[in-house]
Amino acid sequence: MGIRHQVYVQFEEKRKKISNDPIELTGIHIQVCDGYDALQLLCNLLDFNKNNNGFALSLCTDAFETNFYQFDKQLTIAEKLLISLYSVCPETGFYAMGTSLLSDNTLKNPEKGDNNSGITVIDLRGDVKYCFMRLKQSEPALESFEPYQPIKALDYINALSYIEDQSAYKSDIIWNEQHKLKLLDKISTVDLLALPECQTLFPSLYK
Repeated sequence: MGIRHQVYVQFEEKRKKISNDPIELTGIHIQVCDGYDALQLLCNLLDFNKNNNGFALSLCTDAFETNFYQFDKQLTIAEKLLISLYSVCPETGFYAMGTSLLSDNTLKNPEKGDNNSGITVIDLRGDVKYCFMRLKQSEPALESFEPYQPIKALDYINALSYIEDQSAYKSDIIWNEQHKLKLLDKISTVDLLALPECQTLFPSLYK
């Protein structure tokens, strides 16, 4: 149940799981997250990363002991922060019905996840970049976009605006035009991920 969305983040530096296998990409599943929510939560992450000088989202478990667990998996500090940043927004009152780490299979191939509103892809290495992306299983409202092509924020939220109008849990007071423009102004300073960069992240999608 819900409008399902996934977020993929490439961090500034390689981090290690408890098994000491190096990883560069991690991701989360959000149970209810539509167009504006995805943009708001992306801005939450980018604001935090900027104000923290990119430090906290590159912390690894072999540098700091953690006691964070999701079922039987120990989380890095960066993973715990990512789940937190995509779980609630104090400014708008948004809260996710459920947020969890993606499985390794879904990390490698986003089509293996359960998706309605597309995905967010964020690259925090060097100059921060982002894009939204339609999967083949995503909402019909995104059909004007080719699957796996980078989508900028304005086009993405305009395509999914009908969801905002029909959602019982959304308030016109929260998502007014002024707030929308503030988010778009904020994201306008961030570069869009290029297609070759997306192909490097998800080679299985472009075969």
